[in-house]
Amino acid sequence: MAVLEIDASSNIPIYEQIADKLRYAIAARAYRPGDQLPSVRQLSIALLVNPNTVAKAYRDLEREGLTYSRKGRGIFVSDSAPEACRKARRMVVAQRIASALGEAVRSGLEPEEVRELALEQLQKAIKQGGDRPLSSIAETEKKSNE
Repeated sequence: MAVLEIDASSNIPIYEQIADKLRYAIAARAYRPGDQLPSVRQLSIALLVNPNTVAKAYRDLEREGLTYSRKGRGIFVSDSAPEACRKARRMVVAQRIASALGEAVRSGLEPEEVRELALEQLQKAIKQGGDRPLSSIAETEKKSNE
């Protein structure tokens, strides 16, 4: 199974990293409403983390209304999750862009230089195709359920 990438050396707790990566995957439509997420056991084995860590991430997602559980069947993406995740992701990206632009202006770059840099980086990101591991999670899970 292709997996989420977790940074064990990060200051961000692992359960938060898992929840964030799943939010991003939902925002990117790697998981759609009604899709089943990997089981706690599957994901904990794949990530080499304690099942309680994955369960905590899943509880957070459910508490936010992004997922729901069916007793004995698993965890599923809610109907409202993609839009909520896209809005949240957009806010995070906007904050990061604002921070980078602020740094560029404070460092004395001219507006045209900043524009060129931004377009250059956007083109690189598009060429690289973004964060492929997120979309491959859902692909692998769907194939294993067939």
